[in-house]
Amino acid sequence: MLTLDPPSHPNPYPSYANLRQHGGLHYLEAPGLWVASDAATVAEAFEQPACHVRPHEEPVPATIADGPAGELFGRLMRMNEGEPHQAPRRFLMPFLNALDDEEIARLTRYRLSASDVPAPSDAMFRVPVMVIAALLGCPPEHEAWLAAQTSRFVAGLNPLGTSVQREAAHRAAEALMATVSRFETLPTRAQGTLAPDILVANLIGLLSQTHDATAGLIGNAMLALHARPSLRDALAHRPEGVATMIEEVERHDPPVHSTQRFVAASCQLGDTWLKPGDTVLVLTASANRDAALTPDADHFRLERRQRISFSFGAGRHHCPGRRLALGIATHVITGLLERREYVNTLHHQGYLPSRHGRIPRLTSTQEEHA
Repeated sequence: MLTLDPPSHPNPYPSYANLRQHGGLHYLEAPGLWVASDAATVAEAFEQPACHVRPHEEPVPATIADGPAGELFGRLMRMNEGEPHQAPRRFLMPFLNALDDEEIARLTRYRLSASDVPAPSDAMFRVPVMVIAALLGCPPEHEAWLAAQTSRFVAGLNPLGTSVQREAAHRAAEALMATVSRFETLPTRAQGTLAPDILVANLIGLLSQTHDATAGLIGNAMLALHARPSLRDALAHRPEGVATMIEEVERHDPPVHSTQRFVAASCQLGDTWLKPGDTVLVLTASANRDAALTPDADHFRLERRQRISFSFGAGRHHCPGRRLALGIATHVITGLLERREYVNTLHHQGYLPSRHGRIPRLTSTQEEHA
């Protein structure tokens, strides 16, 4: 019997491998959906025009639909198809592509240096969001507040969240829309390209996507280094190798393990015909470990001829912020390696509850005694 462990499982990868070995698309009765687990089927699902990011009958999750968080969610390009997806993307891609790597490094290292012993949660969640806020023109004195509001907004979007978290997300959405619209920077000051509410919502989308995806990337990189002392020591002496290590973490133990696609019209994935209303779980973390795509894929190796990852999506909905996320994670980890004993003091306390993400709970002995 085919089963699927959640991304918060201590080691979900054997269940992914079992699915991959059977190939193609499989229907799992318990969750009531199709699962694409090998690289070829995952790639096909991302390219299939009939596979949409939201179900036609529920463009906004019912749990947040009647409030500001739902209004903001409905404006996000990544949660839309067609022109509502393409128009914000056409505008934001040049902005993201023009971001300077050295500026990203400077902003990240400066915010990380605010504490001699940063809490793992600050390094994972707070610092990356503050960097994005700075790039969007947020006044420095408001960055921490903005990071906290982003955290509240994201928590309310989690299907496993509580009613209290959803109510807090509505208040946070209102505060974020009002605040980000006043930032004095190129993307927020643009005229005649996008409706202001669409533009501001998608800038908040950059903050919210950074919150979880970059946190998981940084946290899983910390775990990779904690488990590999020789690698930790080598990178402490050769920090130029950290970027490659982050790319391998993205592939081998990524922050996002899956996404969903909702079938809007009859279509075929592999040998299977799907009908409108079907749901496909696109298991990207499994595809990353497909030996047909990457030799020796189950092993963590920095020396690879090619490194292919679906962690930030593919096709028309691939995440435009991948370079930014990897850059921030690289400079956070580089900064933590300079605190020679920091990674040694980490305590891993499982993973945050999530249907799609793999974000570790980490504390530090140094933090506890600071």
